[in-house]
Amino acid sequence: MRIAIPVTDGKLSAHFGHCRQFAIIDVDTDNKNIKSQELVDSP
Repeated sequence: MRIAIPVTDGKLSAHFGHCRQFAIIDVDTDNKNIKSQELVDSP
């Protein structure tokens, strides 16, 4: 599963459309572990 979390200045952003970056997190749902994570600039 891949999850996108809105981030601004390293913190969770309350506004998905106004964030500076997204934390993209790949989760292994079978083992309930984070496989990878990266920060991507907002388009």
